[in-house]
Amino acid sequence: MKAVGPVLATLALLLVATVSTNSLLSFMAILVLLLGLRLLWMPGQPPVLIFIFCYQWLQASIKIFHSDLLGVPVDQLNVLDGEVSLATTLSLAGLAALALGMRLGVGPAMRTQDREVLTAADAVWDKPPGFWLNCYAVAFLVALAAQSVAYVVPALSQLFLALATLKLAFYLILIHVAMSRPGPERRLWLLAFVVELLLGFGFFSGFKTVLFFTAFGMLSAGIKMNGLRMLGLVSIVALTLALGLGWTAVKKEQRRFLNQGIATQEVLVSYNDGIKNLVNLAGELDSADLVDAAADMAERISYVDFFSQVLVMVPAYVPHENGAVWADAIIRPFMPRLLFPNKTAVNDSERTNYYTGLTMSGVEAGTSISIGYIGESYIDFGRYLMMLPILILGWVFGRYYRWMVNYRYSRGVMGMSLASATLYQVAYLETSITKLVGGVVVAMLVSWIVARLVVPRFYRLVPRQ
Repeated sequence: MKAVGPVLATLALLLVATVSTNSLLSFMAILVLLLGLRLLWMPGQPPVLIFIFCYQWLQASIKIFHSDLLGVPVDQLNVLDGEVSLATTLSLAGLAALALGMRLGVGPAMRTQDREVLTAADAVWDKPPGFWLNCYAVAFLVALAAQSVAYVVPALSQLFLALATLKLAFYLILIHVAMSRPGPERRLWLLAFVVELLLGFGFFSGFKTVLFFTAFGMLSAGIKMNGLRMLGLVSIVALTLALGLGWTAVKKEQRRFLNQGIATQEVLVSYNDGIKNLVNLAGELDSADLVDAAADMAERISYVDFFSQVLVMVPAYVPHENGAVWADAIIRPFMPRLLFPNKTAVNDSERTNYYTGLTMSGVEAGTSISIGYIGESYIDFGRYLMMLPILILGWVFGRYYRWMVNYRYSRGVMGMSLASATLYQVAYLETSITKLVGGVVVAMLVSWIVARLVVPRFYRLVPRQ
């Protein structure tokens, strides 16, 4: 009987899709979503793999539902005169392949009794109140130092930025502990939450990260979702949407203030001045601004337009690359710039211009615009064979997650957290293959080094007698 509700809800969604303006695309989008959720749902685990899939699904399909709402075919929302319907179809098919690959990589879901044994032996629960806040504080300071080194020494930026992201692992452990048992941990977590949220209001919308990881922690803590806890989770989702909408409405003016009108992504004013200006801009918003921001946010989240233009150009005017783009992406992480000073720089905008025939601003204007890894897979292999490397990529993500969770030095909550912090960066459809593969390989290596050399000093999984 428990399965009746979800089945009826699924049938209702599919029925609504079939009567929408873009019925076939809407039906496909909902079907792919349901497939991904079915493949990737793992109770008691941080839902980072579901997040990777769902956020990219939203980017691939939001234009469908926006056009359904307006009652027009999806191709009428095309801003580049490309093949939006085909780009959307291929993107959704690619995400289905990614989800299948992640499921194959993770393997069989952990059984309930396995989770209970693992939880009983987990070193997370043996630590006194405040221990994990101290670990988070150390990771926070390490992240600040790593970001500074990355800025000063660009050749090592990828390595140190990967190290900086690992503070998210300790934040996730902190909220996991805070949500799983009563006590002072909840007040300590709240302190960390406020700090991360406030520091997230910079040149980019970094505040989203702490909100996403807070939701990860609440869903993975193994607590029963009573009314109050469900309200807390819904509040996190609502806050994310509200802040995203407000940021979309003011970000152009805010960024112009932060960089003082210079076409760079640098912040040239103090943090306090930036926050004051942000508050002033938010206070001037009215309902019309928010309506416009909602449309802008939907257009910003969507990421199929460049791919749609690629479909016009390749192979009609530019031939398929037969694996050259993927090969370059795989080789680059093993060619550090310190040892290979002549290695060419990654210029996403230049690649986008070449394969779309457009003229987009690049590094000279402080921007970087990518086609996205699914579109680049099409450039390499065409509309059918492009699915194979995406499937393999998903398998690597899933296998890495399972390995970290079961690795003897990080087994349990520590492994879940390290894997989540490492894989979070691959959750965006617009990421180029080159940056995606290079970034995740380096992040996996750094995460393994921390798990092998640092974690055993304070975290040891020993079954209790």
